[in-house]
Amino acid sequence: VDIDICLRSMYASTLHHRRKVFLASAIADSSLTIPGVTCVIDLCRALEVRWDISRETFVPKVCWASRSVCEQRRGRTGRTCSGRVFRLIDQGYYINQLKPWDMPQLELSSCRNEVMSLLSSSNKVLADPSALLGRCLDPPPVEAIESAVRYLKNIGAIEIQNMGQRRSKIVPTDYGRLLAALPFGVNDCRIIVSAGQLGLLHEALALMVISSHKPTPIVHHFADPERNEKELQAFYPKYTASNHTSVLFANLSAFMYWDFEWNKGRTMAAMKKFEACISGECVNSFQSWSDEWTDFFGEMKGNETDAYDCNIWEWTPECEITHQSWCKVNGLNPTACRSIAEALCVSLEILFNSKFEPDFLRTTPAIPKWCRPTEWKQNTGINERMMISRVYGVADANNLCKALSALIDSQGKMTSAKSYAMSLVSGNAGSGVTSEFIRFTNRPMACIHFLQGHCSFGDECRNSHSPYAVKPECRYYPNCTNRNCPYSHGDDDYFSFEDNDFPNVPNPLTAVVPHLPNDILESGASAWFHQESPHLLLLGEGDLSFTRALIREGFPPFAASTLNHCNIMVSRTRIFSNIDATRVHNNDALRLLVKNEYVQSFAWNFPFTGKDENELIHTSLISGAFHSIHLLFRQNGCINGLFAMTLQGDQFSRWSVLRAARRAGWQLKSWDLFNYNDFAGYVPARANGDPFPVSNARIYIFDMMDVLDESIYGENDNCTKRLKFGI
Repeated sequence: VDIDICLRSMYASTLHHRRKVFLASAIADSSLTIPGVTCVIDLCRALEVRWDISRETFVPKVCWASRSVCEQRRGRTGRTCSGRVFRLIDQGYYINQLKPWDMPQLELSSCRNEVMSLLSSSNKVLADPSALLGRCLDPPPVEAIESAVRYLKNIGAIEIQNMGQRRSKIVPTDYGRLLAALPFGVNDCRIIVSAGQLGLLHEALALMVISSHKPTPIVHHFADPERNEKELQAFYPKYTASNHTSVLFANLSAFMYWDFEWNKGRTMAAMKKFEACISGECVNSFQSWSDEWTDFFGEMKGNETDAYDCNIWEWTPECEITHQSWCKVNGLNPTACRSIAEALCVSLEILFNSKFEPDFLRTTPAIPKWCRPTEWKQNTGINERMMISRVYGVADANNLCKALSALIDSQGKMTSAKSYAMSLVSGNAGSGVTSEFIRFTNRPMACIHFLQGHCSFGDECRNSHSPYAVKPECRYYPNCTNRNCPYSHGDDDYFSFEDNDFPNVPNPLTAVVPHLPNDILESGASAWFHQESPHLLLLGEGDLSFTRALIREGFPPFAASTLNHCNIMVSRTRIFSNIDATRVHNNDALRLLVKNEYVQSFAWNFPFTGKDENELIHTSLISGAFHSIHLLFRQNGCINGLFAMTLQGDQFSRWSVLRAARRAGWQLKSWDLFNYNDFAGYVPARANGDPFPVSNARIYIFDMMDVLDESIYGENDNCTKRLKFGI
């Protein structure tokens, strides 16, 4: 039973002075305080879930509770008023036969998660899980630890490293380190990674979060099975009470519905508030919007413009009330939906961390398909709550569910799921593949810098240094006149989905399905700047060293800007001073450039506030820039704008860049390494001119999504359009 419903029922009955009867699970064993409890009836029973080593599965068993648990249950009364306790057990049996304490969880565990976490720790003291776990006050069985080590070795999460002199140690592989980093158990992580290899990352990730989360997105009504069945079938018509997986799919469809419909309205309100806070052009209209805006943000505060993004994504009390009302109308649990969305964002940030970046990230867009309505298969003629069918179409929805079911049943093995995933990919449902013939992806891409004789990464280069590796396509082919062109002129091997099966991929992090078209910057960051320079405006340039570097390379940007006043003159490039990247939509000169199509893309290298790398401040900075540039493009008729951002280390994850981009209507199109040595004379420096060290730098290219969907507006097209999304 959902806790939120219990609490609301409890408070409602308190107001009417009614008797309350609670049927409590193990939550009563905690320090939960319920006011007014005068009687506790304890069955003295508990559910124990123990790992069975021989069967390699968890086995639930109802057994007698320990005396310590029974004493804890007794504490539910006597806190706010006097009360009595009734234990339905013989007193002598209670005193002499019940265990004094619960069995430690470590003795009941499979030890797989614990061993994987210890081996992935940076502390060398924790590197020997057998020795460390054996020293616990209540150590797990030795057989369980040995079984866990064998299992992790068999799935490729760990390996035995020979140290010489008959010594060896267990170390995690890249695959194992990723499993340990994700906020799931090892088995759930295997399912997520395998689904990612098949191009079903977002779907599997959401499904695994839902399966491990209580309560579920769909509200469960106590002692009302008919109503529960009706609610589940509204989101997933194939739901049956005997099929637990169908319950997961119903809740997955419900979460998709919430993620799209609720965030659609909130995104529009946030955009309008940001525009009103900064430009002041819609202040009068803002007042006429007051009923809609106060639903999300409350009254406008005078100091909100001090924040880079005007705090438009702050979860206010007014937003909480509106959210609860909206979820109640749609039969959804507000707490569950928010919690699941947060877990998904955290998991994606871990995957995009520069320490991991598995290859399968390039098989699916960074934004889930259920948030990209222009790509839906069956958006009309179907119940709006049946999101799986709306997004993928009936046929592909069946293949999707079969593929995910096969992965769950086999605990991440792809053998039985490949055929269903193949149907999804060839039908452009799960991976976003659009061309009939696509480059064979488990062959490494050739390093162009190596072929030209000047790769500076050596053995650490992510691309192949073999002359026989697949080469990036030449963008000038078939009109290329360079006989020594290092790029491909269409003479490499290709394959068709219809004629070939999936390749055997030994690396668990390698994609099984092809990469998305154009997801890799084929010729590196310098080629992107070369291509975009005629319509490119650089932000946050400071000393203009990067602008000069591009000019020396022969492709000067159309314009560059600095935050402070700048007297430096640069030939062939227009210079703008006092340009705040979070307020560009309020600059008349930039509006004119975008309106006349002189500027169609922006780039910002190593954004920084001038202070320490405070995560909250930089998250607000990135969010404000995304919103401002999106508004600048939209207000002046540009719907295909690009925004490139260069970051280093784990900034992309720590600053929640992917989340900020999606909220502002941007989607990650491609990313690759950024080597500043490719730009002669460029040394990254702060605004005061001090250079700073650069490591693991990446360039991320974002393009605009159509978040200004007319279906969420009223009939008018001016600033006073009102939201219509079920409130």
